[in-house]
Amino acid sequence: MMGFGLGPIIFISVFTHLVNPNNLKYGSNKKYPLEVALSVPGSLRILAIVYLCVGMLGVLLLNPMSEE
Repeated sequence: MMGFGLGPIIFISVFTHLVNPNNLKYGSNKKYPLEVALSVPGSLRILAIVYLCVGMLGVLLLNPMSEE
């Protein structure tokens, strides 16, 4: 359930905070300031590292099947 339901809810909040920490609003041209756009690539890198760590933790927690 965490992978399909609750995970995106948690990570979208984290991503939003990483991209727009000052909660800037979009202007009259319906675009966010350049500061927000420039923080997207770094935020994606951070989330990729977090996803990698969570995935590796999941792999380490797997138990090998017994031969019985």
